[in-house]
Amino acid sequence: PGRPKEYIMSERKHYIEPIITTCGQSIRRNKTLWRPNHPELWNRVLIFDTNDEFEQTIMKEGKNIPAPTKKWANKQIGVLAKKRNTQPPYAPAKEIPMLFSTDMVIALKNDLKTETRRDRNLKEINAAPNLWKMELETHSTGIYAHFINKLNQECHSVKCPYGKIGDLIFVRETTYEYGRYLRQPIGETGDYEVNWKPTGKRDYVADQNGPIDPYRKSPSMHMPKKFVRIWLEITDISIERLQDITFEGALAEGISRKQVDGTLMYKDYLAKYDRYAHGTGFSPISSYKSLWEKINGKGSWEKNPYIWCVQFRKIQK
Repeated sequence: PGRPKEYIMSERKHYIEPIITTCGQSIRRNKTLWRPNHPELWNRVLIFDTNDEFEQTIMKEGKNIPAPTKKWANKQIGVLAKKRNTQPPYAPAKEIPMLFSTDMVIALKNDLKTETRRDRNLKEINAAPNLWKMELETHSTGIYAHFINKLNQECHSVKCPYGKIGDLIFVRETTYEYGRYLRQPIGETGDYEVNWKPTGKRDYVADQNGPIDPYRKSPSMHMPKKFVRIWLEITDISIERLQDITFEGALAEGISRKQVDGTLMYKDYLAKYDRYAHGTGFSPISSYKSLWEKINGKGSWEKNPYIWCVQFRKIQK
């Protein structure tokens, strides 16, 4: 238990058969192995170091594999997929939860947001971001950022926590949870406690329709997956410094905008009252800066941290 699995497949893909064997001295113990059922093909095998390689080969060679063997392959992929919370067959994409504010959910609904920037798992690097140079590597198991310290050449690798290209993001958003309060007696003292009992129905705050009483506002982090309505497919992942964001990148972040007296204005997320009062001098980058500092605190923009830039497209699921 807990040890990695290893897969062996014949070069003639239609001879794939599952067995458990010691396979002579070349095979380590306690491994699950696959080998062809013909002795002459014993040494003509392909070893898969990861589950992803196994799945990708099955997907690529799917048309050349007879139905009985394909059924077995589907079963194996299904077992792996279940462990990774994905949907078999032939669907190795991971499903990754991501929290979005109400403003950003509205932007997603209106097809204005196609990027998001986040600094998860980069806290150690961002303690002194100017000391590090970075190289990005794409691997079958994910995307890795390799940071090299400019002073002592120390190397620090960080795996992207948001998956890789082709993975799916399900959007968690703030909702109104409907239910009712129930008074329940506490023992025989005559006292009561009031407990909330949800009805199982929810509305979305981003729809801006207002709740129906009685309700409780449920934060996005507590949103059950069964209520997810927005799915995103990752199209690209990169890593950059926060202040490297471009005019187009700020617009792709989904910042709010509106026409005021014939002029396009961008929202100041830190303003308390009229958030579109800055005029033409308030650019999309300025608007995104105010959004970043609203989420991450005053002064967080000036630190210019490394951030993951995740690009995506909205899909139906």
